[in-house]
Amino acid sequence: MYKRLKVALVIPAYNEEKLIKPTLENVPKTIDKIFVIDDCSTDNMPFVVKECMKKDKRIVGIKHKKNKGVGQAIITGYKEAAKQSYDVVVVIG
Repeated sequence: MYKRLKVALVIPAYNEEKLIKPTLENVPKTIDKIFVIDDCSTDNMPFVVKECMKKDKRIVGIKHKKNKGVGQAIITGYKEAAKQSYDVVVVIG
């Protein structure tokens, strides 16, 4: 939470097996929810995200059934954050 605002982070991700874990481990505590949008990765990134979810309950994994591109992954994250009534949504890529 930041100044009484609920803050969500959207991370569009495709084949980021090596970078997703350090990224997730270094998200500041001011972020209330982390939406990782897996854009149909073909590497082990989904497994790495699931392992991170066990340690950090803020992380939510969302998987596209087919690759839609970074723009659609961001939109998917925005929609989920809006559905859950977050006040501020930040995107990193």
